Amino acid sequence: MSSHKTARVASVLSGALRLWEVSATVEHADGFLVRAPSMTLRIAPEVPRGWLVFRDDHLLATHAGLPGLLRTLRQELAPHAPRGRLIIGSQPRA
Repeated sequence: MSSHKTARVASVLSGALRLWEVSATVEHADGFLVRAPSMTLRIAPEVPRGWLVFRDDHLLATHAGLPGLLRTLRQELAPHAPRGRLIIGSQPRA
């Protein structure tokens, strides 16, 4: 995964966590680690494209794109957060 794509996905994950009011960090580690006080989720790229989501080395889900990945993260980390659509797009730099 290119460094630009890695940074973009990390930004999307961090933004979703902020929106859901989840206290967690996103780290790049051969994919991503989402560390919350209650759990750590590992997100691994799936070849040729897509994502695998693990909790405690147990496969939770496989997704072809970011919408499904974000849905799984919300279910695991913020089940209290209202369901809705996240708009994933570029933001102008301030």
